[in-house]
Amino acid sequence: MGSSISANAPSTGGAYDRVLYPGISFHHAHPDRLATHARLFGMTPASIETCRVLEIGCGDSANLIPIAFSLPHSTCIGIDLASRPILQGQAAAAALGLTNLTLRQMDTMEIKPAFGEFDYIIAHGLYSWVPPQVQDKILSVCSRNLAPTGVAYVSYNTYPGGHVREMLRRMMLYHTRDVDDPHERVRSGLKFVEELVKSLKEADVFRQVIQPELERMQGLSPEYLFHDEFSEFYAPVYFHEFVERAGRHGLQYLAEAAFPATCVVQASLMGQRNLAGLGVIEGEQTLDFRVCRFFRATLLCHESLKLDRTLKPEGVRSLYASSPARADSPEPEIPSDKEESFRSATRMLNLKISTNNPLTKAALWFLNSRWPDRVPFDELAASAFELAHWKPEQNSHPSLEEMLLTMYAGEFAELHTHRPALANRVSERPMASPLVRLMLREGNYATNLRHEGVNLDDGLRGLVLLMDGTRDRNALLQETDGVSDDRGAASNKSGKSKEEQLEERLQEICRMALLVA
Repeated sequence: MGSSISANAPSTGGAYDRVLYPGISFHHAHPDRLATHARLFGMTPASIETCRVLEIGCGDSANLIPIAFSLPHSTCIGIDLASRPILQGQAAAAALGLTNLTLRQMDTMEIKPAFGEFDYIIAHGLYSWVPPQVQDKILSVCSRNLAPTGVAYVSYNTYPGGHVREMLRRMMLYHTRDVDDPHERVRSGLKFVEELVKSLKEADVFRQVIQPELERMQGLSPEYLFHDEFSEFYAPVYFHEFVERAGRHGLQYLAEAAFPATCVVQASLMGQRNLAGLGVIEGEQTLDFRVCRFFRATLLCHESLKLDRTLKPEGVRSLYASSPARADSPEPEIPSDKEESFRSATRMLNLKISTNNPLTKAALWFLNSRWPDRVPFDELAASAFELAHWKPEQNSHPSLEEMLLTMYAGEFAELHTHRPALANRVSERPMASPLVRLMLREGNYATNLRHEGVNLDDGLRGLVLLMDGTRDRNALLQETDGVSDDRGAASNKSGKSKEEQLEERLQEICRMALLVA
């Protein structure tokens, strides 16, 4: 979350200069995700290879720098009210030699139509933490500075789930009202909530409501909590209210950046006809009530555009597909009707599906063999039909296109408009992304070539830092000799040679999408 407050309102820019917000990338905020959803709903968005991107409240540009790096022919601009994060971002951009990225310390209220037209506008972690006039300005920029077929991404906290978070926030603010030091304020506020939970019986409904929020906060850094829970402004909104506000600026609801969170997807692909009958906006709001949603990342476009919400399977044919799903069996029986299980383990999810459909098994098997690469639909179709021993003219129910949509809705596969230059195999002299190596000089967190944040253990981090394209396996082995970690010790106990251990790590690094092609 960045800072971008009007000079006419109490400014929090100083707070972000005082305590730096830990910047991370947001997988769903990449233009590829925005363009993919736009295509699925009948739009013709700008090609992301040469697109124009604006991020409002970009902070240190931990989200925008990887976008500019992965799309060298794009034009990216980031603004933030705080100066220290902008300076950090500018230093990182300079170190990477990025010439397509401009970062400016700037007030959102100063953006005029003449500032430029953008194909994709991103405002993540900002809308709920600014006063009403700035919220209105964010939506104005998303309208007046958005290209005719552009897509805007705005994330915000929502009700009804926001009521729980807001309640605990007010408690902590009251409890720490006389504490000035940011870190002490966070520590004291968190301790107060911990003691509150301990004072309640296990069966107490109030404890069951607030304990998940406590556990969420305990997993966050003090810097993150300071800006999110102790900020001057905090204004969740009901989804229907947000859509109404956007409508006053000539914007309409497109979808959620997290595809499965979109009501129309659940209704059309998962049988929730009662939601489908409500209409898009009412269905979305009803879904929020049902799941007590507290956060959304919503995509908007101009209301003049006609959207097609039928999710026609043929829309998949112009896209790329990817999936990390592995078969439980080392040699699954693909052509037969034997049921096979596949697991997709990512940073956020651990999913499993079982299927006896040969075409589904073939598609997942082939996508996993190419992971983390993205495969054109035509290539996937040809390989899947061959593996399944099916002929393309055979009538399959469901079709491959329908299967991919269903797996995308279930977060078991992904669809894309763009194919980054990442490696799906380890070369003779493997080269890690320069962005990854730059980030790992400062710690164990990096943004991979899929625009995902990954955390590496010390052993993998040291190995990746050596992978600049000049070293073969022998050189890597020599320079890492004697360097081990818990996993290395475990491998030694299993009798694996150093060469085998190195190869395992190289394959792991490759599947983490850290290597350039």
